[in-house]
Amino acid sequence: MSYFEPNEIYAYLTLKVNSNSNFVNYTEKTLSYIFIGGLFLLLLIGVICILSIYQMLRIKNQRDKEREFTASITHELRTPLTVIRSASDNLCENLVKKEKIPSYGQLIKQQAIRLNSMIENLLAYSKIEGNKFYKKNENKVNLKEFFETLKIQNIALSKEKDITINWIFKNLENIVYLDKDLLELVISNLISNSIFHAYNEYKGEIRIFAQFSKQKKELFCTIEDDGIGISIKEQKYIYNSYYRGEKSKEYQERGTGLGLFIVKRNVSILGGKIKLQSPYKRLNGKIKPGCHFELIIPCRIEKI
Repeated sequence: MSYFEPNEIYAYLTLKVNSNSNFVNYTEKTLSYIFIGGLFLLLLIGVICILSIYQMLRIKNQRDKEREFTASITHELRTPLTVIRSASDNLCENLVKKEKIPSYGQLIKQQAIRLNSMIENLLAYSKIEGNKFYKKNENKVNLKEFFETLKIQNIALSKEKDITINWIFKNLENIVYLDKDLLELVISNLISNSIFHAYNEYKGEIRIFAQFSKQKKELFCTIEDDGIGISIKEQKYIYNSYYRGEKSKEYQERGTGLGLFIVKRNVSILGGKIKLQSPYKRLNGKIKPGCHFELIIPCRIEKI
């Protein structure tokens, strides 16, 4: 019969306790890793769910904007076409008195200009979306002739809402190289924006200032009005496609929400900058409602 010595019993018990302790520690570590891994997995699933919901809301918002745009542009295109067709029918059927024929011709011209402006915006938007890397097509441009042409083009549009446009030119005698079509679309859209969105009622004033700096090789241009302006909270959204302000929706103003988006995009392609102040400080130091758009467009000067 064998007996264990006390020292052997103590060593055995110590070994047993240590083994159990090691097992407990190992188990605790394993459970800790599983717990942390589980938390990480739940967090990952939560992030994926949040991103999925955000993406779904973004897509829904985009589709809502596109539906609103489709409805808006359909209405916008139908209106001038209806006016042109009606006026043309009256002329063809000799229902218009001789003295009123010029006014009918002017009406058809105004609606044709309006229709052309909308089509130009749609084509510009299509070009932007279809070709993200549009390159400038620089042409030789006489700045004075360029702005005089713009002045003539906007006469009929401004008369439609009895808007007075005051043009101020300074140092525009230079011949420069820039993308004429892009710049024309930028300024025309800013003018249209003031004509149709600045004033709730008919009548108003738009002031356009254009100056070329030969030293800086920059065209500086401002378009400003004394209208309802754009609220501070909406100013960060106005260059988004399809965006229309709350006041535009409230007063059911015409528009597609593409004008300022195209302006911002074209200014970027031209390598320029655009800045909005609304309200803004007048020359007399007073701050009143309205929009003041400021453009700075770099130009290459013709070498003599």
